[in-house]
Amino acid sequence: MKILFVGNSGNKFGGPSTVMNNLKKNLETNYSDEVKILDIKEIKNNFFSKIICKDIDKEFINYDIINFHELWSPLVIFLAKRAEKLGIPFFFTFHGVLNRWSLKQNSFIKKTFLNIFYKKIFQKSSGFQFLTEEEYHEAAEIYPNFSLKSFILQNGINIYETKNQKFFTEEEKLKLLFLGRKHPKKGLNSLIEAFKLIKKNKKKIFLQIIGPKSKYGDEIEKKIKDHNLENEISISGPIYDPVEKITLYDKFDFFILPSKDEADSVALKESLVCGLPLIITKTCKFHDVEKNNIGYWIDHDPVKIYDKLISLDLDLELQKKMSMNCKNFAKEFFDISKVGNFYRKNIEDIVFGVRYSNNWY
Repeated sequence: MKILFVGNSGNKFGGPSTVMNNLKKNLETNYSDEVKILDIKEIKNNFFSKIICKDIDKEFINYDIINFHELWSPLVIFLAKRAEKLGIPFFFTFHGVLNRWSLKQNSFIKKTFLNIFYKKIFQKSSGFQFLTEEEYHEAAEIYPNFSLKSFILQNGINIYETKNQKFFTEEEKLKLLFLGRKHPKKGLNSLIEAFKLIKKNKKKIFLQIIGPKSKYGDEIEKKIKDHNLENEISISGPIYDPVEKITLYDKFDFFILPSKDEADSVALKESLVCGLPLIITKTCKFHDVEKNNIGYWIDHDPVKIYDKLISLDLDLELQKKMSMNCKNFAKEFFDISKVGNFYRKNIEDIVFGVRYSNNWY
């Protein structure tokens, strides 16, 4: 099958980029599919030839199906229209952009966009992929007919069989890692406030923030300096190489993410693959970390974050057991090979106009 992904493919765009690349590799390896990622930026840079001269039609006609991983762009709507004209089925993977929290950001612009392109997005699309049931139900608040052509399928990731077990030492200092985009929804402001209390009360806790440069990241860095938290919090640029990430995860006790909203975080899953437990908010919309013994819940309130962090039990045997639980959990539920098989069946259903897969809503 010939499959085209359309979206922002650069590493700085986070989860959707990783998802497209993981699926591409899996489908090419396991099914000998021909998969291409068409970057939105590439189309913009070649707008005259691609759009005005309709070179995009010559490219589209070679594909059996198109999966859009981007929404908030008139260019995406134009490309969907071209696909429809050529009789090529297309569907959207929203990656949480229709979540309640997301729709409240720049709400007027987004509501206007949806009102103008409502028909093209919702009625003309051949299908919709939602990553979780929570994402589906929040999106259904703006389009109740999603149930007619939606399937639920989470993001898959590569499962690395690391030879070395995570190395644990009896240290008094708790080491926390945040790795991802420095974005307002990630809750970094709450962490800064919590660390003001950590510094005040002389608790031995350290936070490393790693991610691409951004305006919000600059604001966070300024706050760290303004509150003299440089000894408690370090901030640095992104790491994308899988081998470097594995080495990085081994240096920390927990991955922390006090996010206000997530769809299906790839970063959390990568952390578990490497045996690093999670400290997250319930608005991450993730699996029950405490029930599955792969981490702990926290609140958005800085005082409650502080209370949780200073109460954590760093017993060596407990850490080892939780780390092994993380690896086993990731292998059982997030393996890209398993997720890729479901994805392949779903797009076959769309292409052939059937609903044989059992994850259609």
